[in-house]
Amino acid sequence: MRIILAGHSGINKKSVINSLSSQLPKGVTVQAYFAEDEIRPDVDLYRPNELGTIWYNSFRKHVVQPWRNSRQASDIEIISMHLSWYVASHFFSPILSNNRSEIFEFLRDDFKPNFVIPLIDNVYRCQKRMWDHQIRFYFRLGEILRWRNLEVILADMLADAVAEPQHSLRSPASYPFERSPVFAIDHPVTSLTRYVLKPEEPRVYLSYPITEPRFLGSTGDKSAILETNEFRHYFTKAFTAFDPVTIDELPLKEIADQHDLRRIEAAQSLQDALFGQTLFSKAESDELKQARLRTFLSTWLDKDARLTLRSSDLWPRDDSEVKYSLIGTPPAPEQELSYQEVRGITVGGDSDDEHSELARQVRLRDFRLIDQSDCVIVFRPTRGKERWSDGTAAEARYALDTRKRLFVIHDEKDAPLRSPPFGQDLAEHNRVEVSGLENEEKRSEVFDQVQNLIRSRLNHTPT
Repeated sequence: MRIILAGHSGINKKSVINSLSSQLPKGVTVQAYFAEDEIRPDVDLYRPNELGTIWYNSFRKHVVQPWRNSRQASDIEIISMHLSWYVASHFFSPILSNNRSEIFEFLRDDFKPNFVIPLIDNVYRCQKRMWDHQIRFYFRLGEILRWRNLEVILADMLADAVAEPQHSLRSPASYPFERSPVFAIDHPVTSLTRYVLKPEEPRVYLSYPITEPRFLGSTGDKSAILETNEFRHYFTKAFTAFDPVTIDELPLKEIADQHDLRRIEAAQSLQDALFGQTLFSKAESDELKQARLRTFLSTWLDKDARLTLRSSDLWPRDDSEVKYSLIGTPPAPEQELSYQEVRGITVGGDSDDEHSELARQVRLRDFRLIDQSDCVIVFRPTRGKERWSDGTAAEARYALDTRKRLFVIHDEKDAPLRSPPFGQDLAEHNRVEVSGLENEEKRSEVFDQVQNLIRSRLNHTPT
């Protein structure tokens, strides 16, 4: 098995490879080659016009030559490489450089990778890793988001050009990125190893309400989060699972919103004390209030404010989930972030947060994970609401539009599943409707039922 592991700076691919190697079955050997080992970040990255030659020389010395000189192949051989660099506000790609013919020739004709896998992580964690580096690189959150997109696009292109053609268990039309699956490094190691080593295993996307359980958790009610985590853990162990909260960036908007409220309350109190009047008229619409609030904040308040993102703001993950993830380490207890940078990616045009850069990234990334899956399992989509949660509705609609199988676990105590927002009723065989999912034994029984249902409906038998 031969894999190219891609990913922009700040992913920490070496730690991922170490974690992967330590959790493989006994006797499985791994050999890794690091394309950038010769590059000196404190010198070479400040020579952008020469970076193509510098990178290719490092690639030859640390990948091509040692691989060709290796006398015994390992079970898994990995090349770790950037597919793009962001230097001096300019993107550079070694696979589009003057040496691209030699690079492609080696990868396509000699190394013959089975997969080109772009690794991704939360932009705030990548920013911190790069700043904590001995050279202290600083990239804005928006820059890292765009860099991540480019790296994934280049991985798709490279996989199409050099991935070893072999019998596929899935139709390319329904699985356009089977050779370049995106993996967040908070996914468990088993999800990646099953994907590449056991292609016959069902690949599932886990869909569940996130906003409502997160809100309830902030009030002290952890039951929805605990149930959801049990769902996540069960199906992550049962299948090759793609889990949306392995990238958890939406809390950035929440901490910025909280900051805005604190500052406006302080400004309101000050104005009341000085002028005896309020900032807003009660007759004003919410939209006008929001617009005036944005203007007030950007004009009068500190533009260089710092926000604090705490690990308690993120989706709760237990110690074993962290330990057996691809990265193998927990997030920092807290991290300072620029208010302006956070608002730059969490506010859309006309202050429309639903169409912000981050919101669009989240939606399309989750759709990409569905593209990589055989089916979508939706857990309690109407919990705490009169209708499907926005996220589960969009994911279910996309699954049906792309002809993926859809399985819905529904508690009859929740709002009914009738009149789903995607314009068609769910067939009975796609629904598992029970009562009492707050009971642990009942959940376990239902999860077993759904696992058996999926295995009976999905049949990817290798030839």
